[in-house]
Amino acid sequence: MKNKIFIIFIILLSIFTIWIKNTFANQKIEKNNIEEIKNIQINNNLTINLEKLKKELLNKYNTKIDFEWSLDWDTIKKWEIYKKIFKKIWEKNLSLNIYSINKNGKKLIFKKNYKLFIYKNINYLILDTNSIKEKKVNLFIEKAKNEWVLINKIIETKQENIYQKNILNKILKIKNQEKQNYITVWWDKNFIFSIISKLNKEIKNKKSNIKLNLVLISPFNTDVLNSYIKNFISNKKWINKILLLPELSKSQIIENPWNIEKLENTLKNKEYEYVDINKNSKISNLLFISNFINTLSNNWFSNKYIYLIILIPFLFTGLSIFKHLIWLSPIWVIIPIALTLLFFQIWIFASFIILLSLIIINLLLWKITNKYTLLYTPKISFIITINLILIILLLNILFKYNLINTNLSDTLFIILFLIISERLITLILSKEFNEYKYNLLNTILFALISFLVLNIWYIQTIILAYPELILFLIPINFIIWKFTWLRITEYFRFREVIKSIEE
Repeated sequence: MKNKIFIIFIILLSIFTIWIKNTFANQKIEKNNIEEIKNIQINNNLTINLEKLKKELLNKYNTKIDFEWSLDWDTIKKWEIYKKIFKKIWEKNLSLNIYSINKNGKKLIFKKNYKLFIYKNINYLILDTNSIKEKKVNLFIEKAKNEWVLINKIIETKQENIYQKNILNKILKIKNQEKQNYITVWWDKNFIFSIISKLNKEIKNKKSNIKLNLVLISPFNTDVLNSYIKNFISNKKWINKILLLPELSKSQIIENPWNIEKLENTLKNKEYEYVDINKNSKISNLLFISNFINTLSNNWFSNKYIYLIILIPFLFTGLSIFKHLIWLSPIWVIIPIALTLLFFQIWIFASFIILLSLIIINLLLWKITNKYTLLYTPKISFIITINLILIILLLNILFKYNLINTNLSDTLFIILFLIISERLITLILSKEFNEYKYNLLNTILFALISFLVLNIWYIQTIILAYPELILFLIPINFIIWKFTWLRITEYFRFREVIKSIEE
C-alpha cells in the first residue's frame, strides 16, 4: 500500500514539474520582447527579430526550434526574423507559432496573435482625460480608423499630472517624421495652459530651437477662448501657428491629419468654424493686466496660480457686497479671502477638516492658556507653533489618503493655513465662542459661495480673457462705500415695520 502511494506521489510530482516547466517557459518567452505590433504605416517595413529568443529556447529545450508566421492571404513563413512591407491599407491578422522539434515529433510551445492596422496617415494627440469623455474620444478614433487614419495618443493625462510628464521629449521623437507638422490637443478647462507652461519650461531648459504648430479642439466658445489663449501664448517664440477648433469641426482633422496648412484651407473652403490665433500680435501696452498675465505665463507660472492672483480683487469686492449690501458679516477680511483661496488650492473637504481641527484645538488652548498670566507675543508664538504641528500632522494624513490634490513643493496653502490660524487664535483668545459663532458661519458661507461661483469654467475664462475687468471694481467699491440704504437681510428683519409704514 505504501509503495502504491509513493508511486502515485512520484507521478503527480512529475506532472506538476512538467506543468511548472512549461508555464515558466511560456512566461520566459513572454518576457523576451515579443513586442506588440499593432499599427504600421503603409509602405513601411515591419521587422520582428526573435534571434535572441531562438538562442535561449535552443539552450532550454536542446532541440530544433521552428518559427511559423501566418498572415491573412499570405504564405506561411518559417523564420525567426519576420519582415514585410505593406503596400495597401488594411487590417490583417498575423499569427506566430513556436515549435520544439525532436524525435517524438513537433510540439507547440508558444502561440501569439497580432492584429495589424495598416494606416495611411497619422495624427498625434495630447488628450485631457479629466474633462473629455472616453466615449467621445473612442468614437473619434473609430471614425479616423474608418478613413485609415491612426490617432496616436502620445500623452493622455489629467491636468494635475502634466508636470510629471516630459512632453518635449515625446514631441521631439515625432518631429523626426518629416510629413507630420502639427500636434493636436483636445482639451477642456485649464488643460491647454498647463501644457503650454510645461512646454515653455522644458524648451527654455533644453535651449531647444523647436517650432511647433498646434491644433486645439475645445467644446468652449472660440471667440472668448481666442482672447483667453492669446494672453498666454503671446511672445512665445517656439509657437509657430495655432488653430482653434470647436468640437464640431474636429472631423476635418481626419481629412488632413498631418499638415496644418492643408487643414486650414479645408476649414476655410468648407466654411467650418475655426480661429487662427495669431501669436505674433502683441498685447497692447494699455492692457497692462493682460501683459502681466503673459509675463507670468512666460516665466512658467501655472494658470491656476495666475487665476488666484487675479481673483483677489474680485474676492474683496464680493466680500464688500456680502457684508454691506447683504449684511452677513464674516470674521474680519483676511480669513474669508484666505479660506476661499484654500478651497481653490485643496478643495472643500480637506479645507473643512483642517479648519474644524484648528477651531477645536484653539478652543482647547484658549481654556488652558487662560489659567496663566502670559505675555501676548510668547503666548501667540506658543499657540501658533502648536497649530503648525497640527497642520503638518493633518497634511500627512490627507496626503496619505490622497485627500489633497496639490504638489508637495507648493507652500501657498500652508501659508494660508497659518494666516487663518493666526487670525482665529487672536479672535478665540479675545472673545467667547457665542460672540463670533455666526460670524464664523458667515465666513464659511462666503468662502463656499465664492468658490462655487468663481470656479465655474465660463467665469474663469472670462476673467482670464479680459482681466482688465478688475478696473471696473474700483467704481463698484466706491458705490458700495457710499451705500446707505437698507441691506437685503434688513428687509427680511424689518419686513413687518416696512409693511406697517407702507399701509
